[in-house]
Amino acid sequence: MWFGRFARVSLVLATLALVGCVGEKSDVGDDVEDSAGSGPTSGGAGAPVPPPAPPGSPALGFCDGSGPVFEPPSSSAPSPGDCQPTLFGAAVCSCSDIRLQGYLRAGDPTLARGSVGANGRIVAEGFVDAAGDLTAAGDGSLGFFGYVRTGGDFEAGGDVNIRDQDFVAGYLESGGNVRVDGDLLLLGYAQVGGDFEQPPGRQRPVVMSVDGANVSGPVRIDEPCGCADDELIDLATPTSEAARDNDNGAAIPALSPGALSAVVGWRRVRLPCGRYYVDEISGTGFIDIAVEGRVVLFVGGDVRNTGFLRFSLADGAELDLVIGGQFVGTGANAFGDAQRAGDTRVYVAGDGDLQLAGFGLFAGNLYAPRSDIRGTGAVFVQGSLFGRSIEIPGFLDVGYAPPGGVCEPDPPPPGDPDIPGDPDLPTPE
Repeated sequence: MWFGRFARVSLVLATLALVGCVGEKSDVGDDVEDSAGSGPTSGGAGAPVPPPAPPGSPALGFCDGSGPVFEPPSSSAPSPGDCQPTLFGAAVCSCSDIRLQGYLRAGDPTLARGSVGANGRIVAEGFVDAAGDLTAAGDGSLGFFGYVRTGGDFEAGGDVNIRDQDFVAGYLESGGNVRVDGDLLLLGYAQVGGDFEQPPGRQRPVVMSVDGANVSGPVRIDEPCGCADDELIDLATPTSEAARDNDNGAAIPALSPGALSAVVGWRRVRLPCGRYYVDEISGTGFIDIAVEGRVVLFVGGDVRNTGFLRFSLADGAELDLVIGGQFVGTGANAFGDAQRAGDTRVYVAGDGDLQLAGFGLFAGNLYAPRSDIRGTGAVFVQGSLFGRSIEIPGFLDVGYAPPGGVCEPDPPPPGDPDIPGDPDLPTPE
């Protein structure tokens, strides 16, 4: 047997020598891959090294780049200097309604950024605190318990009813303009940092302070979230292309389309920079995916695990997870790094319920315009949410952490806009 191996090696060396004689340059390196497909190893120390680029591998420019791999269609992209919500331009965006049985807090108050938008209504059985704008474009009534506070504008396409909570009159405090196409009902006061706009003959607070102008006339509220067909990202086409042309051979171990289907036990895979494809992610086992560079992982079907699914990011790594089906996180899940939530983006093409039941904290930016985002109890997010609708039977707390390069307004001048006597907001441990 050793003689046969020696003969085959000799034949390879002879062939390489012949190629060199005719002036061709060999691309053969020192890396080898074992028969089990565990990936290339260095001949000396046995430590993993990057494999040669397989056919269809990303260009060097991709690996040297950063940020989301998908850009919003031109119909919904902001013009220069315009910081209206785009793909990840808002902390929370819903193509229809936002309904909560607790409070809603969103944004980064230290930078006064992080808007909340709904093309329909917003109803919360608790206070609402948005570091940026708060917009509900639907013509139905909006209901809140306690108070509503925004660092930017407050806009409503219908009546607004801010009810008292625990016998304390509700109030509205807006750092920008207030524009209401209906009645504004509250027993407490309203403080408006900009202009106040409302059609004539509609009810307004008895106690109200307006720093800008009082404008009486027609009010039009534009939809804040890009949900029309020509504003949605096409996820199906790149997913189909990735099924045919991908870098699965660069994974450690090499990744087959069915490698993450019906996983039982423990399975770990390392993903250097590249574009990868699997049919689905499912099972009752422990799936550990280490992201070691700029990675796009396409999933042709569902992500539906009842075990444990973890994506961990190395320093400088980024993940764009593209799910062609539904995303049902009923098991234990860990995505990315809460300190670097902008480096994780999840795109969902499916049109079912998207359950965040298995997350203690979802760290990433979620784009699911055809899915109804649901949760159980309290939901904590570091990143952003974009869904067809959002309904949480508890409170929703979103710390806005968009990817780098997303259009953001300048931070406000130093100062504390809080009103003395405001209730302290609960902070998750």
